[in-house]
Amino acid sequence: MELNGDHGAYLHRLEGLRRKPLKAARRKERKLSREVGPVHLVFHEPDPELLETLIRWKSAQLRAKGIRRDLLSQEWFRAILRELFDLPSDSCSGVLSALYAGEELVAMRYELRSRQVLACWFPAYDTRFAWYSPGVVLSFKVAEAAADLGIVRIDLGKGAERHKQELKTADLTLTEGYVARRTPRAALWRAWTASDRTARAVVRSHPKVRRVAVKAAGAVERLR
Repeated sequence: MELNGDHGAYLHRLEGLRRKPLKAARRKERKLSREVGPVHLVFHEPDPELLETLIRWKSAQLRAKGIRRDLLSQEWFRAILRELFDLPSDSCSGVLSALYAGEELVAMRYELRSRQVLACWFPAYDTRFAWYSPGVVLSFKVAEAAADLGIVRIDLGKGAERHKQELKTADLTLTEGYVARRTPRAALWRAWTASDRTARAVVRSHPKVRRVAVKAAGAVERLR
C-alpha cells in the first residue's frame, strides 16, 4: 500500500484501479458505528493484555481452519512480541493497532515498524463482528494513521490472498536465499528445502490452489 505520507493520494490511486473494498469498507464502517458505536482506531496500544487477546483470537482462527501448529502458543515467541513494544529503535519496533466501536474492541493487528515502512504481521478480530468486515475497516484506518505519521508504505507480505490483491497499489520483488557450507549435510538440506520452497511458492501465487491447500492441511491436522 503506497502511502507516501498522503492517505488521500493512496485512496485516489485505489479508486483509479477500480477496486471494490473501499466503498464496501466505508459502508461497513458506517453500519458498525450506527449499530455498535463510533468507530475509532488506536494506532499503538502497547498493552500486554491486549496482545494476549489478539493471540487468543488468532489462535482460535487457526484452530477453526484446522491448523494446530500455532507459533503464537510458544512463550518464547510471545516474549519477543512484548519486547518489541519497548525496543528503542527507529529501524524496528512492534506496533499493536486496535479498532474500537464505542467501547467494544473489534479488531487488532500486530505490525513491525521502521522509519518509513509498516509491515503487517498478523491480524485478528472478534468473531461477533465478522459481518462488518472488521479486518478491511482496520486496514484503511491503519493506513490513514500511518500516513499521518509519515509512513511511506505498508507491506502486506507475500502471498496472493484476496484482501492483499484488493488493497495493494504496487508490487515489490523480493529475493530469498541462504548461506551454507560445502558439506554433504548442507547439500542434503539444500536439496530437501528447494523442492519445499518451490511448492510453497506455487501455492502462494495461486489463490484457488492456496485455499485448497489450507483445507487439505486442516484435514490432515484433524486426522492426527
